[in-house]
Amino acid sequence: MTAALGGCGTPKPILDGDKCLAHVRKLVEIGPRPSNSPGAEKARAYIAAQLEAAGHKSTEDRFAAQTVRGIVPMVNVRCEIDGESPKVVALVTHYDTKRFADFVFVGANDGGSGVGVLLEIAHYFGKGRPKPPVTLRLLFVDGEETQWSVQWNDQDSLHGSRAEVERLQREKKLASLAAVLVLDMVGDKDLDILRVSDATPALSSWLEEAAKEVGSPEKFFQRIEAITDDHQPFLAAQVPEVANLIDFRYGPSGPTGGKYWHTAEDTLDKLSAESLRLVGDVVIRVLPKIAERMR
Repeated sequence: MTAALGGCGTPKPILDGDKCLAHVRKLVEIGPRPSNSPGAEKARAYIAAQLEAAGHKSTEDRFAAQTVRGIVPMVNVRCEIDGESPKVVALVTHYDTKRFADFVFVGANDGGSGVGVLLEIAHYFGKGRPKPPVTLRLLFVDGEETQWSVQWNDQDSLHGSRAEVERLQREKKLASLAAVLVLDMVGDKDLDILRVSDATPALSSWLEEAAKEVGSPEKFFQRIEAITDDHQPFLAAQVPEVANLIDFRYGPSGPTGGKYWHTAEDTLDKLSAESLRLVGDVVIRVLPKIAERMR
């Protein structure tokens, strides 16, 4: 692992950003992927096929979510990668896209970018490659988006992450989860990853160290902001370390986030392979810090 991360001088890239972007392209080609839709089913099939190609097994966790549209069937996709340590770190992203009636929303950044990074991390730690320093749980959640309301609804959202916490509690496995890191909207060409205000201090600090190691600290944690997202059910469940990598200033600034957010403008041309690579490299570089410092 040490050799793979490189030594002094110019940081050596770890992930292939073009491959991350290629995964996002596949999701965009599928089109809209709202919960309980043919697009969501195709996205799950693509995720499972890529995990299998990397030598990993995946599990579908099916659940029924109570939403403003009534009961909606949803599915999380989960993959476990054994590490040098049994300490479990969950890397979480959502693959669903918000449902809109008046335009086609393909969610390149919001619903696609995190999937692209996690799938390349799966390949990086694929069959025949060195184990990660911690045991990884790659979690692709459904139902992050509000199911019908035009505006965000805190009560009708984050269904997949809530369902994962409930699964862990039901199976009495929550205590085995050492850390959770959520990736959401991480592909913007003009990358500006927030410091999410309710993230735990230690993991936030380790992520800052990792951002310096990849050589682009100016693209990470220059601003602090409160964000409602998939990290919060894990915080509420008192997982020891929780953080979120998100660039909410996506496109020219608007009244809520960037103007590309939840619009037809969230398309592949707004994303950068280099941004995806940088975020993935930060994630990989933070894993040994978690393994070493969470005794």
